[in-house]
Amino acid sequence: MAQVDIDQTLNNPFALRFLSWFTQTTTPRSARGLLKTWKALRSLLRLVDKPEQTLVGNLEKIFGEEHSKKELKKIASECFYLRSLALFDFYHYRNDIAGLRKRIQLTENAAALFETMRQSERGVIAIAPHFISTDILGVELAQQFGNMQLISIANPSKSYQLDNQTRENYGTRVTPASMSALREAAKTLKTGGLVATGIDRAFPEEAFPLTFFGKSAYLPTFYIRLALRYEVPIFHFKCTLAADGTYLVDGAGPIWLKKYDTLKEEIVENSKQILALTEAAIQEHPEQWSMFHPLWADQFE
Repeated sequence: MAQVDIDQTLNNPFALRFLSWFTQTTTPRSARGLLKTWKALRSLLRLVDKPEQTLVGNLEKIFGEEHSKKELKKIASECFYLRSLALFDFYHYRNDIAGLRKRIQLTENAAALFETMRQSERGVIAIAPHFISTDILGVELAQQFGNMQLISIANPSKSYQLDNQTRENYGTRVTPASMSALREAAKTLKTGGLVATGIDRAFPEEAFPLTFFGKSAYLPTFYIRLALRYEVPIFHFKCTLAADGTYLVDGAGPIWLKKYDTLKEEIVENSKQILALTEAAIQEHPEQWSMFHPLWADQFE
């Protein structure tokens, strides 16, 4: 089995320029054929990169009693392939937003949620797990709501900086996680805007872990504190890639958080409903959960 470090490869300036060129000069149909061929070659050559190995480990923590290691590797391989399709679309359509939106479908529930969010006199918070097409969800959110702030990871790599530039091209205001980002989030909510973030990437700096799939994980909680302080609702979304190449958006909400005697109680108790929705989404679509990073508390001890 040959191992490759795709993170290091993608952070190479030449690789980033090639990615930009490839996504702009290749048609979606041709790209799908090429990416499917690359998937077959990776399987034939038994190429496995570090992020994919990490994903297998994360899946094993959750589904280890239900699936064999071989089955989990197959799920991870499919996820890696689906992520490449969504990533291509994300870059390919950056100058054709209308073209991308033609491939985005809202469930009746999601359409109703968007209407509820637009009618809110307060700001709102949108959260989502890291699925392969979460960036596509971000595109739709940015078009639905003109004042959208995305709180992303702090200290982004070169490839992640390119992702952020593309997100901004779609109309999203990106602020890497920091105290200044939280201050800006407060202003966004006070002016009736939308604050969005992912909720299932480890944040070891948190004071205490939450329970995720029955296991300890240091997950971000700043959105809970924001929602409580400014008394705004939270909406939980997921975006999945269908077999026909369309992106289906669904969600739940509004979620109004409850206040408790201590900050720890407020975070732990309010996180339960939110993480239950996240767990249900991952259980339904494990092949679309692209958590390629260490996640569990014992990995940071």
